[in-house]
Amino acid sequence: MSCYIYTTMPKTQTRKGQVRRYTLDIALSVDQLERFYAGRVNQVSAIDIYGRRVQFPLNTLRPYVGHMGVKGRFQLEVAADARLLSIKKL
Repeated sequence: MSCYIYTTMPKTQTRKGQVRRYTLDIALSVDQLERFYAGRVNQVSAIDIYGRRVQFPLNTLRPYVGHMGVKGRFQLEVAADARLLSIKKL
């Protein structure tokens, strides 16, 4: 499974505490997503341009699945305690 991550704003401060924002260019084919639906894959894991590993549940991309899979640029926000706060297509 391929997932390319480019960090645009590594850290920002909010009322909730430190938040990490990542801009992700994701290209997952239908075949790759079938592994998820078969129960063999449940996480997307990639390394950003600073060498940090980013991992999040693949099911968060479900609203963006189309006939060709998932493709596009997304913004991922992660809380300081590693909770996924949001993901949205840009």
